Amino acid sequence: PSRDAGGAPPHPKSTLAATSTVEEFFASGLMQVDGHQVLVVPHSEPIASVLAQLHTKRLGSCIVTSQTGQQEPFDCMDFGVYLLEVVLLNPGGSRPTLEDWVATKRKLRRIATEPVRKALRTERRRSPEASRG
Repeated sequence: PSRDAGGAPPHPKSTLAATSTVEEFFASGLMQVDGHQVLVVPHSEPIASVLAQLHTKRLGSCIVTSQTGQQEPFDCMDFGVYLLEVVLLNPGGSRPTLEDWVATKRKLRRIATEPVRKALRTERRRSPEASRG
């Protein structure tokens, strides 16, 4: 994209919203990839694998591609929120006690093997109970 006199990309002509596609964000210039490779992972990729790739490549986010080809950004904030939802909330909604540490460790191990799609914002909004199991 062209840049203004100060070197900044021009403002997008259309308004972006949470429902905008990843392609619209790239086209707007808000998600810059100048010379950098963008990590794109399938929705079934285990969360531990995605986080390892982000760490190795020193990235803060990636793009997750669904079965239908739709793409959605995933970042460390998505992971953090998902982790807290799964670990801190029991099925009944009560907070765990120190005696629940064995169950917490089991949940953490399960999270590492779950597909990254479960941690996406849209998936959590659609099915909050499924992420707590």
